[in-house]
Amino acid sequence: GLDRTLYPKSRVSFDIYQSLGHGYELSGGYRALQFTETTHIYLGTLTKYTGDWMITGKVYRVPDERVGASWSAHGVLRRYFGSQGTSFVGAGYSYGFSREEPRGAGDLQRLDANTVRAQVQIDLNEWAQVSGSASSGRQTRLSRDPQWQTTFGTGLSFRF
Repeated sequence: GLDRTLYPKSRVSFDIYQSLGHGYELSGGYRALQFTETTHIYLGTLTKYTGDWMITGKVYRVPDERVGASWSAHGVLRRYFGSQGTSFVGAGYSYGFSREEPRGAGDLQRLDANTVRAQVQIDLNEWAQVSGSASSGRQTRLSRDPQWQTTFGTGLSFRF
């Protein structure tokens, strides 16, 4: 069976999108992840398209009555190119925080995280695509030095 610590028993999600005109798009969404208890996640996004460019801002909020809500904000800038207009290069920044109880609910600590990333996705032809990404992030930790994490990824996809 699946490890319920890492994977939810069930997942429900939905998003609603609305064009605002002049290249703007607004969306809102909800996620419910059923672990031992249900984790509720709310999100909102504002995207602006102009020519071959897309800029997106997204906010996630996870309420928690015991320790207070956690939230994160993400920004992405992409430049689309290629004969189909689906290849892109992009960059992003994420900031978020969560609260942890080191000794009790009245003794909350705020933990911050910052991440920068770059991404490229190139259509080689109508059936093959190559991608790459890099990111670096810093997260504060209780009673320890901040943790830095840098990741790199590449991929080759085929469409059938």
